[in-house]
Amino acid sequence: MDNSEFYEKEQKNENIPRKGKGRTLFVVLISVFCLVIFGGGISFFTGEDKAFSESENRVLAAMPSLSLYSLKEGTFMKDFETYLTDQFVFRDRIVELKTLFDRMTGKTKAGGVYIGKDGYLFSVPSSFDETGMESITAKISAFADSNKDSRITFMMSPNSSFVYADKLPDKLSLADQSYQIEDIENFTQSKSIDFINLSDVFLSKKDEVQLFYRTDHHWTTQAAKIAFDELMNRWKKPVKDVNFRFMAAADGFQGTLSSKSGVSSAADVIEICVPQNSAQTYVVDYGNGEKKAASLFDSSKLETKNKYEVFMGGNYGRVTVETTSSEKDTLLIIKDSYANCMLPMFTPFFSKIVVIDPRYSEERISAVTEENTFTHILFLYNLDTFLGDTSLEEKL
Repeated sequence: MDNSEFYEKEQKNENIPRKGKGRTLFVVLISVFCLVIFGGGISFFTGEDKAFSESENRVLAAMPSLSLYSLKEGTFMKDFETYLTDQFVFRDRIVELKTLFDRMTGKTKAGGVYIGKDGYLFSVPSSFDETGMESITAKISAFADSNKDSRITFMMSPNSSFVYADKLPDKLSLADQSYQIEDIENFTQSKSIDFINLSDVFLSKKDEVQLFYRTDHHWTTQAAKIAFDELMNRWKKPVKDVNFRFMAAADGFQGTLSSKSGVSSAADVIEICVPQNSAQTYVVDYGNGEKKAASLFDSSKLETKNKYEVFMGGNYGRVTVETTSSEKDTLLIIKDSYANCMLPMFTPFFSKIVVIDPRYSEERISAVTEENTFTHILFLYNLDTFLGDTSLEEKL
């Protein structure tokens, strides 16, 4: 056998555990896997369906309706396959077992998540589509030009894979997000927009505070406060006049990246940040009068898997905050979920805050600005969401 034949043989067998402890563990894992499949099959027919998966933070598929039309169109079998996948009893455990096996064989990616060092998990970054960026930034520029009476700021955050690139798996190199954000700023031609790229700010702070959760795609409240201070400095708002308090809300948080990958080797602490004496200083309308509260926090979410929803209780298409602040300025925030933990920080500085999340909103943003006058308008996005979501362009 020549060297090339030997190399091909080794390549084909590179993921097969060798004899000894590795082979024993391999057999144990396969045995457990078979037991889970067998037990799950029995439980599937005897148990009740689940409506929601806390580990994946999503609604699970229900049993589809059977009809001649659905059979003829092929939709029943497709929906039934999704139903079987979602409702399998030990689905979460199978994901964890698969991830364990993948890691044993040297893989550093599971469920679309990179498995980094020191417990860090990273989303696979969204691709940068130059044509798409030119289209959305043209819409943003046109919106800014039609609202010149407002001070308009676009703040964009990089993601953890950029800030903590040293925690990525060895030999993994990703695109430089700071340059991508610069490209987006350059595409945004309107002179009415003040653009804030948080890349350099975060790199300068990464060794002082934890800026991103290890197990979740969101930034931490500490990072949000750093971004808030940067923003208020641009707006010349007296942040030093307000005492902000950080309080730990929950520990043991394992976020969306942990759920997707099946990796649960680390846990995070969730903090909230509130202005001093902020209680009973504002009223929140979640929606259009359907739900009102005196808080931007929902403590009941701390008992669930997705503890990040302690901020606002989740995502809403439109939220309106009426405050008791003596300030006359008003604020419109167009955002993704990164903004949720920052919202309470704004309450001492604005008499009214309207928050639009285009992913969940049915109304056009231009209609909101026609109905209301805002002294300040803020676009607040993380790069991955901005690159991967089309709802903002659709709603402008």
